[in-house]
Amino acid sequence: MNENRYAPPVAVVADFDSAVPSRPLSVKVGTWMLGIELALSTASAVWQFANPPAGLESGIGRVAYFVGMTIGFCFMALYVFFTYMAWAGRNWARIVLLVSMLIGVLASFWMLPQAFHQSTFNGVGFIVQFALNIVGVLLLFVAGANAWYRAVKAARLRGG
Repeated sequence: MNENRYAPPVAVVADFDSAVPSRPLSVKVGTWMLGIELALSTASAVWQFANPPAGLESGIGRVAYFVGMTIGFCFMALYVFFTYMAWAGRNWARIVLLVSMLIGVLASFWMLPQAFHQSTFNGVGFIVQFALNIVGVLLLFVAGANAWYRAVKAARLRGG
């Protein structure tokens, strides 16, 4: 008898096929663009929060301004969550990002002139943030990204 009964058991380990393919470049770049856009809009919102417009030294206008800014920060936090969930492969999150981007396109017809009315810097910043948002969201819907989101969902349903 050549077997050593005190040796550890031996099991055949076969290579396994990864249940989920690696995250495509379009999803990586798209979510990074959304992250950059969020960082820029957060910096802008913090600056606006610290420097309210003239004429809001006191009264109900000041309270309404700060309540509105606080609500805006809450929406930005939600947007961070949606961006993270899109990065993690949740299809519903990229759909939420698409819908919010489309609402933003409609709102931009009013917001863009307002931004340029404040200053040229604000207007150009708005255009840069808007472009990052549009391109970032659209990158989540290219063919490679669609296939990856389907594969992630299938793996999640299989329990993998």
